[in-house]
Amino acid sequence: MEGTQVLLVSAIIVTAFSAGLMSLELTTDPVELWSASNSRARQEKDFHDKHFGPFFRTNQLILTAPGRKGHIYDSLLFGSQNFSGLVSKDLVIELLQLQKRIQNIKFWSKDLNRTASLEDVCFAPLNPNNPAQFDCAVNSLPQYFQNSLDNINAKVNMTELGVTKEVDWRDHLIYCLNSPLSFKDITDLGMSCMADYGAPVFPFLAVGGYKGDDYTNAEAFILTFSLNNYPRTNIKFNVALQWEKEYLKIVQAYQRDPTANFTFAYMAEKSWYR
Repeated sequence: MEGTQVLLVSAIIVTAFSAGLMSLELTTDPVELWSASNSRARQEKDFHDKHFGPFFRTNQLILTAPGRKGHIYDSLLFGSQNFSGLVSKDLVIELLQLQKRIQNIKFWSKDLNRTASLEDVCFAPLNPNNPAQFDCAVNSLPQYFQNSLDNINAKVNMTELGVTKEVDWRDHLIYCLNSPLSFKDITDLGMSCMADYGAPVFPFLAVGGYKGDDYTNAEAFILTFSLNNYPRTNIKFNVALQWEKEYLKIVQAYQRDPTANFTFAYMAEKSWYR
């Protein structure tokens, strides 16, 4: 009997102390977690969001290919250059294919009552009002080739100081990594270095794991999709969350694919919220 009474009293005490859980509200928004509502940082952020809109949303992959052997490329224009096992033509093409799969995401949006895509929520700095897919800010190494397989495969014989050699994607890439603002490289390929959305891709946005300016010896590719951010009351906020959910499905499926050559880490902006 005494044991029963102890259990009953314990249950009452536990229930009483647990009653507060009914009104528990979890905070998952990092803005709420990291800054007080009356802090100067919050006030400045609120001012920025009110007058310029919230800062864009970042969805990013960092891809590596450990164990692959690099090579030395004897460039007609740039001399001997180290290329890591990662910076190889087949992996650049595989990166482009993964990028295009993500860019081509489509899904039904209840909020828009139609099929939605990247263009509905992407950050498009040069055409924000009615962007096409190529207007969306996607930063990656294939952007030095305007995301064109033909440009990656392009090659031409070139003569410099009486020496004739073939120049290819490697010569273009060396030039663009060092001159990302150029609209035309100095090879006879004559290709642009600018991204297809009209802006430059600086090397620190495309590759990582290099020393100094030895970009072609990088150990990581960086692939970043920038989306517009919206007030929580805007229906497009839900559309952005849904796009990121579809993005995570593709990335996680690719990660499980035994034929994939990349090892990678990834993040989505929605990971901070849900």
